[in-house]
Amino acid sequence: VQGTAGKLNPTDTITRAEFAQVMSNLVSEYDQAAGTVEGNVVLRSSSTLTGTVIQGDLIVAEGAGEVTLDGVRVQGRILVRGGTAVTLQNETSAATILLNGAGAGLTVGRGCTVETITVAKEVQNAAIQVDGTVEQITTAASGTAVTGNGSVTYVQVQAGAEGVTVSTEETRITVAQDAG
Repeated sequence: VQGTAGKLNPTDTITRAEFAQVMSNLVSEYDQAAGTVEGNVVLRSSSTLTGTVIQGDLIVAEGAGEVTLDGVRVQGRILVRGGTAVTLQNETSAATILLNGAGAGLTVGRGCTVETITVAKEVQNAAIQVDGTVEQITTAASGTAVTGNGSVTYVQVQAGAEGVTVSTEETRITVAQDAG
């Protein structure tokens, strides 16, 4: 952002072009990043990301379609917008995955690890298939289904979430008093 006449003018209204520049500066890489990426990555369309270390957040844009993370390590968060199916495979790992938006789905494949998955209220009927290892899933969304042969230590169902099903073995489940 250059400002006007060499001045930043922080109290002035920001233009669309200036906002676009700010966003471009925030996101270091788009689609098909490889190796180690310092900063955030945005995936905007169906794609497979292989053998990448992301030292920031991975943002899967709304309507991106099917996204596969193959041997990817995300040191920040994975933010999944609506209309997207994300598959983790071949020892992909992440500390936090946020499913946020209608139609988001997630598969955690064998050998993959995730510390925390959070499902926002807007993600009605979220399908989470776990064949790897997940420490905790917290859902505020009605109709969330947690299935698979993997390990899920703990599922927390928040108030207002109705019709949540959990079929993974040996999973501890806590249901808020106002959950359905």
